[in-house]
Amino acid sequence: MATQISSNWKRLKATLSSKDAAAAAPAAAPAADKPWFDGVPKADIVHTKTELVLPGATSELTKYVALDCEMVGVGSDGETSMLARVSVVNYHGGVIYDTFVGAKEYVTDFRTEWSGVRRKDIHGAPSFEEVQKRIAEILKGRILVGHALSNDFKVLLLSHPRKQIRDTARYKPFRVQNGGRTPALRKLTLKHLGLTIQKGEHSSIDDARAAMALFRMHRAEWERGLKERFLQRIGKGKPAAGAALAKGRAGATAQADDGYDDDDDDD
Repeated sequence: MATQISSNWKRLKATLSSKDAAAAAPAAAPAADKPWFDGVPKADIVHTKTELVLPGATSELTKYVALDCEMVGVGSDGETSMLARVSVVNYHGGVIYDTFVGAKEYVTDFRTEWSGVRRKDIHGAPSFEEVQKRIAEILKGRILVGHALSNDFKVLLLSHPRKQIRDTARYKPFRVQNGGRTPALRKLTLKHLGLTIQKGEHSSIDDARAAMALFRMHRAEWERGLKERFLQRIGKGKPAAGAALAKGRAGATAQADDGYDDDDDDD
């Protein structure tokens, strides 16, 4: 019996010693999230379902910002759109500004099924004038990203220099992939990012982030194309393969200037 107890005690001591050694060993340091900033090589980016907001994102203003608005209906038939919410995110997807907007007119259709806006949301919200002023301040001197931005400008009663606009609804490669028609943001997001958005009520934050994520993915070729067209226009660049550099380039249409089509179909 003494031999059996001694043997068991030795095995127990060995087990305890092994556990103590493991506990004393330094723990492996957790992998730190690498912050993503402007200029990240495209080859280093692997798009996943978490990339609407990049690791390290803050609320700082960046060179590129994305904007999206939600509208409600006013007038007897509720067909006229009025601003009810606006969101702005930075290059990394961090929220810079997000607010509901007080109604200037009586709302006859909240369009909640799509807008996600309810009467309680706009009650006591900042005035249109206050929001409009803040948005203008944010956009000044920055490159604006979004989807079908003409609709947002219309309800904001604002404009922005065309050369500083990157509209995913009018970007030619996206339209070509969609048979020449303007693709819906939800389709672009699913096709390029593997994400599903706009299932039910919309979120202006999610939509702005989706537009920015699409731009980030194609930023290099998008900006390169704009630069090449500019150089062609002033006669210093090489025309695209198989294309003749037309004379009188200065009188070319805006479509040729920025690579956008003007058809606003949304399919």
